[in-house]
Amino acid sequence: MFDFFLEPLNYPYLSAVIVLGLILVLELISMLIGVGFSEIADSSVSADIGDGSGFFADLFSWIRIKKVPLLILIVIFSALFSVSGYGIQLISINWLGFLLPLYLSIPLAVIVTMPLYRSIAGFFAKNFFKDESSAVSESTFNGRIAIINSGIARKGNPTEAKLKDEYGQLHYVMVEPDADDETFVEGDEVVLLEKKEYYFTVIKMDTE
Repeated sequence: MFDFFLEPLNYPYLSAVIVLGLILVLELISMLIGVGFSEIADSSVSADIGDGSGFFADLFSWIRIKKVPLLILIVIFSALFSVSGYGIQLISINWLGFLLPLYLSIPLAVIVTMPLYRSIAGFFAKNFFKDESSAVSESTFNGRIAIINSGIARKGNPTEAKLKDEYGQLHYVMVEPDADDETFVEGDEVVLLEKKEYYFTVIKMDTE
């Protein structure tokens, strides 16, 4: 059975399992060093796709980009693709006596995966993440107060902070001091100044 999972004709589905493992390792490392890998990925995608319209905007909407965190979408797709691919090959070898070639098994796996992916991603969007009616753009975060959530924020070394919007939704953003000689640690209150690539520059909250 172990040989079945390592068959060359099953490499795409094994690769999907490896992707899941890599995401887990990256998330664990990011937690230890105070850099939110998932937040970086989501910010990068948001900057790339924007809020436009047309074919690609419709495609991104269909696959739930910006409605569910990117890494969760990758995990959902990778898990379903792996299970679908291995399942199809298992059926093939039991019924036909051989593994399907990749040019047949991959399209079949995608056909099985996509409806399930959209349904599960939609469930996550509806039940675990804010819907579009209460969505708040990160461009409105300028001037808001956030609290350092983990790690130490230094110039050139952003870390994670959290804030609540007017709907009570909790947001996690990456922050970096605006001044070269400032550092912020867990629990410090900061004011968001400006959105950069994937982080906000911040200053110390004036408590006087």
